[in-house]
Amino acid sequence: MTAPPLTCPPRGGPTTVTETFAAIPEAVPQARALTRTLAMDQQDTAALVVTELVTNAVVHADTATVTVELITTAHGLCVAVTDDDSAHLPQLENAGPADQHGRGLFILECLCSDLHCDAGPDGKTMSALIECGADAH
Repeated sequence: MTAPPLTCPPRGGPTTVTETFAAIPEAVPQARALTRTLAMDQQDTAALVVTELVTNAVVHADTATVTVELITTAHGLCVAVTDDDSAHLPQLENAGPADQHGRGLFILECLCSDLHCDAGPDGKTMSALIECGADAH
């Protein structure tokens, strides 16, 4: 039996789920499964966003771990993925039709109402807001 979909604002108040993974390819499906612990109306979108952000951290960041934080808000779900590498910041690419990579951030910009990177001396956090209900675009 599954929980009913999360509506805005979340029933029972905000929820935060946080987990740290080794920065290896197996972290991607593990992080994606973490999104399934939250019953919400944008669950497939959340799974896609987490998959893309964790994949980027595993593939492009010089880091030993990746931390995923899922926070339900009055407007939807905030996904934050943190790694230890502030030297390699994500950049939107202009992928051509034959390119096999370079579309992920563009897709996330289309799916999320907010997408940004906060970098500091100890690493970076990519955050994305997925709106739900009447707020969704």
